[in-house]
Amino acid sequence: MRRQLRGPALLHDPVYECTPTHAESQQRIYHQLLQAGLPAAFRHCTFETLASHHRPAAYQICRAYARTGQHQGKSGLLLIGPPGTGKTSLAAALLHQVVARTAGDAGVRFWNVPRGLEALGTPPKGPRRRVLDLLDYQLVVLDEVGQPLRTGWERVQFYTLINELWNADRQLILTTDLTPAALVQRLTVAVLSRLLGMCATVVVRDRDPKVVKTSPDRQKLERQRP
Repeated sequence: MRRQLRGPALLHDPVYECTPTHAESQQRIYHQLLQAGLPAAFRHCTFETLASHHRPAAYQICRAYARTGQHQGKSGLLLIGPPGTGKTSLAAALLHQVVARTAGDAGVRFWNVPRGLEALGTPPKGPRRRVLDLLDYQLVVLDEVGQPLRTGWERVQFYTLINELWNADRQLILTTDLTPAALVQRLTVAVLSRLLGMCATVVVRDRDPKVVKTSPDRQKLERQRP
């Protein structure tokens, strides 16, 4: 049975039949990013606000992906690089662009892997959510891939998620702080083979705009970066 993808369709209502103002459009985008689970710190990230902080390579790849939904013949991106290089900011800008381009017609979801799995393993106050609920979305961002998973149950759930996303050919954005060598050591062969089968690797070496204003000592170190 084919899963019904989530994504708020435009209603047949006079409010939606007229052309919205810029403020109304921005408010609608912000609300949809809130529903998608994007953290507050990243909801105002757009390609325009990031343009002065990113070198052309990763920035242009992500911006093109937001329009086409593919890169190098693959339906996903693996954003890889050290902490503080703006991987999550780029992923957030990509979500923002997709929501704006599709007028909210594409279902999108942001999910932090370690926190999400920990929450799923906690007895719920309401109806239990499942990791496979993420298959309801056309575009999924998995943040902090490769961080240690605490239990065997979490590892099984993560493999199940990746396997089903792979089978369903969903658009997938991954972020990780690990080097390629460390990623090989942290993930199982089954998980890694599926991730690399779905996603083109994009190395991010830029400065996250959130950490541009730093102490003089940190600024000195930043100037010494290659």
